[in-house]
Amino acid sequence: MAFRTGLFSVFFVATSALGVWAGYVAHAATDGTLGPTSTGRSNIIITVQREMRVNNINDIPLGTFDAATSPLTGFDPLCVYDNGLGGYQVTLSSANGVGQFQMENGTSVVTYSVEYDDSGTGANYVAATEGVPITTRANAATTNDSCVTLGADNARIRVRVTNADVSGSSSNGLHTDTLSVVIAPSP
Repeated sequence: MAFRTGLFSVFFVATSALGVWAGYVAHAATDGTLGPTSTGRSNIIITVQREMRVNNINDIPLGTFDAATSPLTGFDPLCVYDNGLGGYQVTLSSANGVGQFQMENGTSVVTYSVEYDDSGTGANYVAATEGVPITTRANAATTNDSCVTLGADNARIRVRVTNADVSGSSSNGLHTDTLSVVIAPSP
């Protein structure tokens, strides 16, 4: 994008995951001429990189599972920032699972489900598939990377364990997983 005033031009290069956009300004840098006054011109160039951040993430302790009170559900509100247009995708991945979310205790496995809400209120939950991006998310903070100007976090994760998830485990005790949250520009 170029801006021009009477004496100088500005040249912008914008980058994103889809490539680089560049605009060319008609005026090249020129030196002034010798005389009672002299005017030189210079192009000013800037590259604005797309930056994103997910923060305010906390552990989600689910407690002790009791089949009589199933399902066991936990939440984590978080903040998503994007200095671009605010459109993003989120990929949720299990450190123990390939294609499914699962907690482990040795060889014992407890599966679980994950949902993602981009409203921050719990109104727009979408079921996540392990390792598969959830596209066209919105509501990212665009002016502050910690959601301070919003007054609250702008997204939520919900984790749920049911009787069916626990029935496949082969041992009692503590089962754990690490859930990764990756934010990227929407394709």
